[in-house]
Amino acid sequence: MNTFSIKIIFLTLLLFSTSVFANVAKVVALVGDATITREGKTIDLTKESILLKHDEIKTSNNTKVQLLFKDNTIISIGNNSTFQIYNYLYDEENNKFEAKFNMFKGTFKTITGKIGKKAPENFLLKTKTASIGIRGTQIVISIEDNQEKIFCTEGRIFVQKNNSNLSTSVNAGEFISVNQNTNKLEVKTIKPSDIKNINKSISIKSNLALDNITIKEDRPEKAEKAEKAEKAEKAEKAEKAEKAEKAEKAEKAEKAEKAESTESTESTESTESTESTESTESAESAIENTIDDDLSELTPESYFENNNSTATYKGDFNNYGFNNGQQYLKNVNNKKVEIPDDTTIQMDIDFGKTNNQISNGEIKINDVGDSTSRTLTFDGDINTSKSTFDLSPTGTTEGSGGSGKIYGSEADLIKGEVNMSSSDNIQIKGNFDAEKQ
Repeated sequence: MNTFSIKIIFLTLLLFSTSVFANVAKVVALVGDATITREGKTIDLTKESILLKHDEIKTSNNTKVQLLFKDNTIISIGNNSTFQIYNYLYDEENNKFEAKFNMFKGTFKTITGKIGKKAPENFLLKTKTASIGIRGTQIVISIEDNQEKIFCTEGRIFVQKNNSNLSTSVNAGEFISVNQNTNKLEVKTIKPSDIKNINKSISIKSNLALDNITIKEDRPEKAEKAEKAEKAEKAEKAEKAEKAEKAEKAEKAEKAEKAESTESTESTESTESTESTESTESAESAIENTIDDDLSELTPESYFENNNSTATYKGDFNNYGFNNGQQYLKNVNNKKVEIPDDTTIQMDIDFGKTNNQISNGEIKINDVGDSTSRTLTFDGDINTSKSTFDLSPTGTTEGSGGSGKIYGSEADLIKGEVNMSSSDNIQIKGNFDAEKQ
């Protein structure tokens, strides 16, 4: 993406930005109709829409959407697609980064931004059948029925089939197909025909950002083949240019007249481009304020000292980092599995108390492997000087408890981790986010 395009996007964000709770992204291009599902409600997506964490976007026929995130990550979404911002945090000051997206169906292209460079291990894409770790900057995904194609067009990615040990790395210029019945992950070379229709599905001609898929191959043997192909193409172009030159002489007078007209137009466009560039340069310094990042800062101690209110927090678990040693649910079969998406956490906080500030804490696991559920209970205290908290199991709940931090000028968000289990050894260990209600 060239500098001018980036500055135009920045100016677009500046002009249409609004102060919305937990803003993470902005629509920078839209063709057709799309909706946002937010907290159970459906609203229309527009060119002025601001996106929040957990938002789910659905596109209709002939619809194309492009999103720009706070770290300059760009997500392009094609028609008849469903996309969700599962989790997102961009906090340069505290060196905290996380970008995790669900891609349920349709066509998508991702150009990673600063998070992909600063913390690639925290940038993850997830489909129904695969989890994709980023070690590159351009990824294209096409999901049709039970068939998923994952293309790496620049850099390198790591793909793992969900709920299995199947995994592989995919280099630039390669792709794999994944479905429920896949017993192996076969890496193939991308052909122009593979991405031709995908390009049409996500490309927006008036789009301010780069939206055409290009392939940058990083393997020596491919580079050599590409160089030979390029030389052959240049030779063909030279031959065509020679023929075109002869034809041009026969139409010289007509072309001279057109050239004069074009020169006048280009002069006007050059002036407008210069004025636009000068305008965007003055706006660029203010871009940090276009998307509210209040939740990237810890809650100040003064809030706890001067506040006697109570609040309820509700949230869920980040199960993207499934790891049988760090993030999991141990079910009735004593097997460590991915934490179910509908697992929730809730608690009350009384900011006026000096101890036992956290009460009525519950973790609800709706499926523990046999169609039954479990509720784990806890309470806790806050360290106001550090904006941290500790959780302790109560009742029949066991385990080491949990801990975390409180964010936002008015304690709008809490993030933490827990390690608790029921009396029959159903255990949950993982990270959660919970927002003030």
